[in-house]
Amino acid sequence: MTKKKAAKWRTMIGLAIMFTAVIVQINWIWGVFYLYWVIPDIIRGRAYFIEDVDKTENPVLYYVIIFSFLFLSFYVLTEPLFT
Repeated sequence: MTKKKAAKWRTMIGLAIMFTAVIVQINWIWGVFYLYWVIPDIIRGRAYFIEDVDKTENPVLYYVIIFSFLFLSFYVLTEPLFT
């Protein structure tokens, strides 16, 4: 008998939010996604952008990715305040 796999509800909800954000142009959602992606990367010391980047093997590239995601998050979350 095969075991039934659990549904990935957080992933499905994230995809639904992403599509909704694109369709109704709610850009600040992307800032939340960037934070959701970058915080675990900081904790793990590994970032994934196109490919896996380890802090000990490629520190400059790792920090460029981390600071880019943090900057993009800050920009997208605060941009509506200045328009």
